[in-house]
Amino acid sequence: MSDYSEQTCHGTWMAETCTAGLATVIVPAYNAADLIAETLDSVYRQTYRPLEVLVIDDGSTDDTLEVVDDWAARHDDASGFRLRSLSQSNQGGPVARNHGLIESSGEFIQFLDCDDVLAPFKIERQVECLADCAGGTASYGPWRFFVMTDQGLGLYKPSTQTQEDRALKSWVEGTWSEPVHGLLWRRSDLVELGPWDEQLKADQDGEYAMRFLVRGGRLVFAPNAWAYYRKPMNSHATVSSNNGRIAFQSRFRVIRGIEKELTARGLLDEYRSCLSRRYAYLAHRCALHDRRLTNLYLKHARRVSPDGKLPPLFSYYWLSRIIGLSTKHKLGRLVRGMLRIPVRNKQSRPEVPAVHVADIQELLLVDER
Repeated sequence: MSDYSEQTCHGTWMAETCTAGLATVIVPAYNAADLIAETLDSVYRQTYRPLEVLVIDDGSTDDTLEVVDDWAARHDDASGFRLRSLSQSNQGGPVARNHGLIESSGEFIQFLDCDDVLAPFKIERQVECLADCAGGTASYGPWRFFVMTDQGLGLYKPSTQTQEDRALKSWVEGTWSEPVHGLLWRRSDLVELGPWDEQLKADQDGEYAMRFLVRGGRLVFAPNAWAYYRKPMNSHATVSSNNGRIAFQSRFRVIRGIEKELTARGLLDEYRSCLSRRYAYLAHRCALHDRRLTNLYLKHARRVSPDGKLPPLFSYYWLSRIIGLSTKHKLGRLVRGMLRIPVRNKQSRPEVPAVHVADIQELLLVDER
């Protein structure tokens, strides 16, 4: 993970030169014909100008490109807003983001998935925030999940702000993270950071942010720079939210890579507890799906732990030690099923949205009130 070539499958890595003041929004898209217009509308409503939007179609089999080109034709004006659509064979989000970075011209870089949205003042407030910061700083803001319900769009409670002096520790241990579109980057920092890891199938955005932080990058909070993350309700979920073997192996590769970077910088001892919690949480999440991977992740949790023991992450820890974490999880699920007790997960979203709104336009204004 610490070795990145300056070449990607789309050519030479992004140029250092840029258009001063321009913000580039990079939108990877795959089979997003039904949602991408709402995403692009939220970009067009940004109060910040000038804006360059690059939509990278990742081999869609629906009419995503036609929808994007039709949307662009209806928003062709002289307001400092420009959209270009690019195409590639289906290779995944990291490849599409690298493609967009190579084609970008902006001083500021905003990543945005094709089904998520930004509040109107989001980019403007983060550019203002970065104006007062030295290089090696990215801006992050508050965010919420939202989902379609029978009552309209349901918004969940906002995320919590982290302590900026422990952002890396919080991210490594898994107690805090920021969605990919919650951050705004300087181009100069991404030139130094290097490409997205194109081999990862899950947690690509977590790896990218943690790599930035472990190399000395800083995050600074921009109040009211809101981002909204669409939570899928069905099979449209991406691979990053799946519990398949490939996704678990990808998450493991991410944390192993961060551990190696910390070791190379002489920081391992400072982060042992955080790494141990992350490995243990990965085992906890994997326990119902793959016993061999679960045991591997528990082994690494003990290996990096300051005292050689697992962190106090599990309920009924004594039972996990006696019968194994996977068996304990399966037994717990069986008992809950017999007693009809709903399965709850601390990492899952709340059962009930905090507020409902009629549509995306109202959603984008809810936190401005």
